[in-house]
Amino acid sequence: MRDYRKMFPPQDRSPPQYVDTSTPLIPPRNSDKRTPVEQLRRYIIEIMGFTFDTDFTLLNEALGQTALCTCPTKSILTPEERAKLLSLATLIKEVKPKMTSGNAWLTVRYAEREAIAEAVVRPAHYVGLTVGYVLEIISTYAVHQCDPSKRALSFISQKKPYFYTFWKCLAFLGPLNIVLGLYSNDLWAHAHVIGVTVPCEEVRAVLGNAMQTYQKEVLGIKQVWQIKKVFSGESWTALAGALISEDEEDVIRSGRWSRERKEAKENAKAVAKVEAELR
Repeated sequence: MRDYRKMFPPQDRSPPQYVDTSTPLIPPRNSDKRTPVEQLRRYIIEIMGFTFDTDFTLLNEALGQTALCTCPTKSILTPEERAKLLSLATLIKEVKPKMTSGNAWLTVRYAEREAIAEAVVRPAHYVGLTVGYVLEIISTYAVHQCDPSKRALSFISQKKPYFYTFWKCLAFLGPLNIVLGLYSNDLWAHAHVIGVTVPCEEVRAVLGNAMQTYQKEVLGIKQVWQIKKVFSGESWTALAGALISEDEEDVIRSGRWSRERKEAKENAKAVAKVEAELR
């Protein structure tokens, strides 16, 4: 596959180490003060809430932002955030075909690539998400804008296989029903994205309950047979790989591994301390 990163002229700076110093999901009113990681988390929560028809009153309460003015009420985002998300999703949809086929990549400006890299690619790598999958999820906002009347345009709805009712009737086959299994795996992948992205247990619980209800009552799937692997299309993977250098990817990934090892050690110490106190 063509490596587009080698085709663009190098910038006059070395790849910076991507660092996020803030984890709270409750934002200041000025979105410019939010870190890219925090803002991506909020975008994902918004889209997941819409996808699974979540009660946004409960979601806003879980986020601790009932005092924020979010209009319409079917949202956790401010009007400014929604406008930025729409602009980002539209840009992703415009850039993706240019970056993944033919020579149209020559027409993509550095500022456009950098806007997507800064808003999605770097923070997604930072928290450990499959970047191509996240890019595809974010891009769907351009067509549905989390409008409840357009839920049929969500990622999950659009991935529903042809003759869905037929495949659903064969659910008793379990893992032998490959078509339904692959579709169900997207449900697992969405749960994985939520689990990795959202550090707040209350928010995860609200989204998780909504997802369970949607899966059983709307999709009619009682049990999810999954491969437990996040799949992103080849073109989305190519887009993710073209937006930042391999060196920068390695720096971000190494930083994440180092952070996770440190957190694991701290958690182990905390558990050992509690166990010692209980003896």
